Amino acid sequence: MFDRETLDHLKCVQLKCSGNLINKNGLNPELSCELCKYNYKSVSGIPLLYSKENLSTLNKKSWNQKVNTDSYTDKYLKKDDAPWSHYTDESEIYSIKRLLDNNKFNEKNKTIIVCGTGNDRFLSIYKNAKYKFAVDTSLILLRRLKERDKNFICICADMENLPFQDYSVDLSLSIRVFQHLKNPQIAFSEMSRITKPDGYLAIEVYNKFNLKEIYKKIRMTNFFNKIKPWSLKYDEYYSFLQIKKWANKNAIKTVEWSGAGWGIHFYLFDLIRFKTFNPKLQKNILDFYFFLEKILGTNVFFSKTLEKITFLGTMQKKRKHNFFSKN
Repeated sequence: MFDRETLDHLKCVQLKCSGNLINKNGLNPELSCELCKYNYKSVSGIPLLYSKENLSTLNKKSWNQKVNTDSYTDKYLKKDDAPWSHYTDESEIYSIKRLLDNNKFNEKNKTIIVCGTGNDRFLSIYKNAKYKFAVDTSLILLRRLKERDKNFICICADMENLPFQDYSVDLSLSIRVFQHLKNPQIAFSEMSRITKPDGYLAIEVYNKFNLKEIYKKIRMTNFFNKIKPWSLKYDEYYSFLQIKKWANKNAIKTVEWSGAGWGIHFYLFDLIRFKTFNPKLQKNILDFYFFLEKILGTNVFFSKTLEKITFLGTMQKKRKHNFFSKN
């Protein structure tokens, strides 16, 4: 059974409702809306907080296909024992955490929501957070996450219709999920809506202003896709200009930017068959690139041109930036 304080974070997602949720007949975690009386189903102790119109599409989502979730787990949780997988994971997490540390984010007694949590590469870092909500459309990934850590509150829901009350969380975060969304502006608005005025909103996305974007566009053409298919049928990247536009529409002020990764493993390392190199040599080369990231990642140029962009924003605070090194 969810306690009252946990339920206070949640709301009904049925059209034109937004009522409070309550425990249904004392069972965990069957939830019901106080206002419209809609009953939400649960699977393996995970509530499915979808509108009745969207619930039927749940099993059709790509991240509810075992082949996709297994591939994701191998890459980011088991890391394939490959130097590149370790580097990618550490780089992405470092980019987010650096911005939060720079702005003295303290998770104690805070509420954190990770949208598109996957196998969880972030929530476990902040062990002192009071509420740790793991939100995803994949029941498979959420089940695995719940088995690993009982302290996470797993919610199956869409980013475009988050089942959380307005201004209810201290940190809303999404790491490299926006590329899969058909309505990223709506997802950003939803994250803005649920974030407290003095809280933080953070997203990390693949960068449209990186050479990998050009490579991807070429690879996704019919001719090249037949030779070596791109892993995703829909894969959209975004620039810092688009993120700024979303932020302005939602009254979110930019706090800081950071870049992550270089993208060279696609348009350069494949050509020289980098993954066939000695693993120790691979690691040394990647450690060097990670070292450069740590130095240059928040630079006014590199923070907007690396493979991934990390954005940190808030409604009330605005960081004073060093003209020569920060934007």
